[in-house]
Amino acid sequence: MSAEVSGSHPSPLVIIVMGVSACGKSTVAQALADGWSASSASGREIRQTGAARLLDADDLHPPSNKAKMGAGIPLSDRDRAPWLAALRAKILEHVTEQRFRSQANPSSVHSSDQTSADNNANIIHDDSHNESNDSDAAKAPETLILACSALRQLYRKVLAEGPDAHTGASTAPSIAFVHLQAPFEVFDARIRDRTGHFMPASLLQSQFALLEDPTLDSPREYQVLAVDARQSLDTIQIFVMA
Repeated sequence: MSAEVSGSHPSPLVIIVMGVSACGKSTVAQALADGWSASSASGREIRQTGAARLLDADDLHPPSNKAKMGAGIPLSDRDRAPWLAALRAKILEHVTEQRFRSQANPSSVHSSDQTSADNNANIIHDDSHNESNDSDAAKAPETLILACSALRQLYRKVLAEGPDAHTGASTAPSIAFVHLQAPFEVFDARIRDRTGHFMPASLLQSQFALLEDPTLDSPREYQVLAVDARQSLDTIQIFVMA
């Protein structure tokens, strides 16, 4: 999934890296944000137009939620409601801003000289054409990369659906979920090795019980990409941004 998404979906303005605790949401989200112009270990160049903003949903949890989870108590839907609303506000603000920016700075349409020889067309680009392309890239919309558990379809609907404040069009087609998945044992080992996080290992089972596969969400307008979290960070980065 990249800034150029094939099919009927537009390029995502928001990519939500989701999954249970210890699946690597924050790490992958950071790698995607950094990878807008980066080289993988294999030497493959990853190129994206525009820039990226990074947001970790954990930073928007109120202290009461963090205290509750730290005590090993699962959050209820009521606990999550104001947190999801705050995240939705951030997403809505971003999508509205980027859609307004896109309309204010429409991409230029360039013509090129074209000649034909032996039925083969050769497109000739001059320096001014390349400079215009650079200018268009500078105007490209920014992508918000959000690390968020988004375990249930209900939560994903809250985050993704609804009109933007600029055009009134649904924000869902501009949003993509990247689901980092692996067996329980993989994440259980990770969370037990992790230090300095408010989420205890004892809550992982409750998160798996709550998790609803986003590829089965129906109906939905947003995009979903399932990713094996056991892969290397470079591999995940390339797979998502390809």
